Amino acid sequence: MKILIIGDTHGMDDLFATVKRAEAPFEMLLHLGDVEGEKRVYEEKCGSAQVLFVKGNCDDYSDDPLDRIINIDGSRIYMTHGHYLNVDGTEESLHVLCGMAIKKKADIVAFGHTHVPLIEIRDGVLLLNPGSLAFNAMGMPPSYITLEIHKGLPVEAEIHFVNKNRR
Repeated sequence: MKILIIGDTHGMDDLFATVKRAEAPFEMLLHLGDVEGEKRVYEEKCGSAQVLFVKGNCDDYSDDPLDRIINIDGSRIYMTHGHYLNVDGTEESLHVLCGMAIKKKADIVAFGHTHVPLIEIRDGVLLLNPGSLAFNAMGMPPSYITLEIHKGLPVEAEIHFVNKNRR
């Protein structure tokens, strides 16, 4: 199963069409919060792919959960924006995030908030942060992650950077 992971779009939906064209087909889209716009933009553009959201610190009017667990062929993904866990990319905050994933019996944690893309295995947990599809920290271009899961095991996770001039 191919999963597209994005976050921190902050109302700037324009690059999603480029990402969708580049990555189609995919079976699932995970948005890790701070949509700050219309969720239906993503739902409509994804066609038959399942679309799941969590609430970010800038999603004041969202009724999405702060976190959720999803099961894909036996692999458990813990989705969170990360703000309520004070995730800021430091060693200590990533340790707290891993601890929460382990507590929830998750193999993978997908989180946002820091605007810094990350793929890392820590304490047996695969940490995935797609960065921001709007604007990343440290001058990096917008980014997202593709995750392939087969028979319950993550096979490949990759960070992709988007050229803002291509639409």
